Amino acid sequence: MNIPSGIKTVISLAMLVAVVVFIYFFTTHQDEKMPSSPTDSLSTVDSISLPSASTAGAKPQANAKDNSVPVVAEYIHAQAANPSTVEFLEWSALSAEGAYWKVRCKYVSTTSFHAEVTTNAWFYIQHQRVVYTKVISKI
Repeated sequence: MNIPSGIKTVISLAMLVAVVVFIYFFTTHQDEKMPSSPTDSLSTVDSISLPSASTAGAKPQANAKDNSVPVVAEYIHAQAANPSTVEFLEWSALSAEGAYWKVRCKYVSTTSFHAEVTTNAWFYIQHQRVVYTKVISKI
């Protein structure tokens, strides 16, 4: 099948334009992706300021002795394969970051395969609910 050279030229130009438009779109829109965590989009000024009641809700209660936060403890028990094996090792002080209250918790639990795992993670809280977790280490 013979295609006239004029048509070949038009098809080649159309393909070239499509490639250029694709490359332009990709390079100009690659920075518009969603943040992977609640803190990725925060400026340093936001990190210092306390969250407002409308965005984060009231400050969660924390135990004065060990800094434990019941909302987070309940969340960990609800997510654990064997809730009765969860043992809390340490808690950070509850602090504000952007539109969240956050606390770090290190705990040991047993998996469904009967392996003991130590998890160290940040828990982000809004309106008395854990809305995001960021695992620091899992051993």
